[in-house]
Amino acid sequence: MPRDDGIIMSWFVKVEGRVYGPYTGAQMRAFIGEGRVAAHSSVSDKREDGFKSAQDIAQLKTWLEEARRSPGERRPAPRRCAHRQFHHCRRTGRGQRRWL
Repeated sequence: MPRDDGIIMSWFVKVEGRVYGPYTGAQMRAFIGEGRVAAHSSVSDKREDGFKSAQDIAQLKTWLEEARRSPGERRPAPRRCAHRQFHHCRRTGRGQRRWL
């Protein structure tokens, strides 16, 4: 949902067909800094449609470039996923889930 000045107030992220959000711009910027939202992540300002790669959205592209220039503190990848909130998981040979 854009404000009068064109800045998006709410973001949604789609992973494996499931939509998460709404998230504020501050939350999205933090997720990008943590590596939870990447350039290939499917993002929209509407819950129902309009999903594009984060790298194709000007506001998010700027944050992705900032994060790439100064990686800062990224979360260490856990051995097992505590939940599946839009982080990319896959099965390992032992049946555990781990972050990609």
